[in-house]
Amino acid sequence: LINKEQAGRSSIVERAMGIQGLCYGTKENRRDVFWSGSCDDGCRRLAELLDWEHELDQLIQEGEVKYKVKPK
Repeated sequence: LINKEQAGRSSIVERAMGIQGLCYGTKENRRDVFWSGSCDDGCRRLAELLDWEHELDQLIQEGEVKYKVKPK
């Protein structure tokens, strides 16, 4: 989850009932991660870690042209 605040977490009772939610911050978690910050910053950081910066920049530029958005 990339968000400014935690969300979507399931309680112990919900997990025991088989109701799935996000499990970041629990001992049994094997899949979920929470990163605190803006979506733009989180996606940029993830792209940097995966060496996808060039691809992300291309997608942003294409979107700005397609939707006539002024570049930042």
